[in-house]
Parts: sequence; structure tokens; C-alpha cells
Amino acid sequence: RCDTMEIINKLQGGDQLTVRANDIIEFKRLKIQVTSQQERGTLFQLCFQLRRYYPNDPNNFETLFQTFTNPVKTHSHSTQLKTVGPEPEIIEIIPAAGLFSGGTRLCIIGSNFINSTNLRVKFGDEYDAPIVAANLHGSRTLICNQPPRNTIGIV
Repeated sequence: RCDTMEIINKLQGGDQLTVRANDIIEFKRLKIQVTSQQERGTLFQLCFQLRRYYPNDPNNFETLFQTFTNPVKTHSHSTQLKTVGPEPEIIEIIPAAGLFSGGTRLCIIGSNFINSTNLRVKFGDEYDAPIVAANLHGSRTLICNQPPRNTIGIV
């Protein structure tokens, strides 16, 4: 916590790692499992420490270096989500292919689309796949523009 500097152990993916000389460590995904609201409106900081552990005593270590992130506010939209019915189903996309540079206007025909001013279409199943705005036309048709892509992918 930034306000009291209290350590809150609610981090998933932040397990202790063994680092050797010339190692590069990459954190693909860290997940804070508590929101700022749950902790009385606090901001959080992540602390990264480089420690030297002494042989035969895992509780005996020396902190060689540590750094803190800027304060971050954590939140979750999951408390605002509602079950709205069956998953959307895509039957056909017209045209079936677009340009790598993007901009192709797509018509997505399917079922179980929800009429909302905040419709989005995700292009791919990767964590960081591009997402674009879409418009609902009738109950079974979405219209959107294809984003630029470097590889062939799925919608």
C-alpha cells in the first residue's frame, strides 16, 4: 500500500525466481488479486527486489537492490458484469479476408448479439489481440472495420 507501506500478499505470478549472472527475467503477466476499493481506496506499488540468499539458510538473505513502481489504482469490472444469455455465435464474416493494412469493412452474421452502444470485436485469441468498435444492424449482424494485422488470424 502506498499510504501505509503495508505489504499485501495478493499478487499472482510474482513467485520468487532464481536469477543467475546475465539472466533476463520477463514477467508475462502479474495479477493483483485485491482492488483499491477493497483496501479502503489505497493505491498500490509493486516492489521488485534482488536478493542474495546464503547457503543452507533460506531465511537468511541480503537485499542487493530494490525498486518500486509508480503508484497504481487497481479495480475490477467483474462486480458490474451480469449474465445476459448465451454466448454470441459467428456464422459468417463477409468478406472472408481483409488487407494486412486494415480498414476493410466487415459484416459479421451470427446470433446472440446484444444491442449495446459499447459493442467490440476481438481479432484473435491472444491476450493483446486488437479490439475494434462495432455496430449492431438488426439482431444478427455486426458491422466493423478490420484492424491492421501482421499475421493471419481469427475473429
